Amino acid sequence: MFWDADHDPRVIRARAEPTRTDDRFAFDLLSQPVTATLLIEPGGAQQLLLAEGVRSIRIALNSGTLLEGPVRLHNDLPGDEHLDRRLLALGRWSAFMKLGRFPRRLYPLMRRGRRWNDVVRTANAMARYASAIDVAVDLMGRDIVAADWDHESDYLRARTRRLMNSTRRLAGGGYLDLLTM
Repeated sequence: MFWDADHDPRVIRARAEPTRTDDRFAFDLLSQPVTATLLIEPGGAQQLLLAEGVRSIRIALNSGTLLEGPVRLHNDLPGDEHLDRRLLALGRWSAFMKLGRFPRRLYPLMRRGRRWNDVVRTANAMARYASAIDVAVDLMGRDIVAADWDHESDYLRARTRRLMNSTRRLAGGGYLDLLTM
């Protein structure tokens, strides 16, 4: 996914300048060992996403192009309250350039990854169904909902409501808060 560098401190801002293929800091878009997706925005600005599974690096070019052969990227590092995340992104970039892969140690598991997965699944279910019980069936399965929907503790209804409320908050603009976590 592409996020604006103004909203996501993990997006590396850089300038691309043409360089020789033998430059040890050369980056060539066409010779990457991972999936590379280039977004060209109206006006010509470029954003790059390098990804392998859940690990990724995103680069927003302030100037230059990745389409005309090898380039040397010059990073623009704003010093602000997000400096730690920006430095982590640069550390990931440095490791990728040296190793040609994303080292696991620089991508710790997300604390709330399972919950975010459930919220995304809830958004998909809500797009298909109007009722909470149908959303619950989609998420938990028909057997669990049949057995526990009317359970005296109300845990299944409450969980479904919480997931649906979280999904509505994210859809209403709360998704931007995820970028600063």
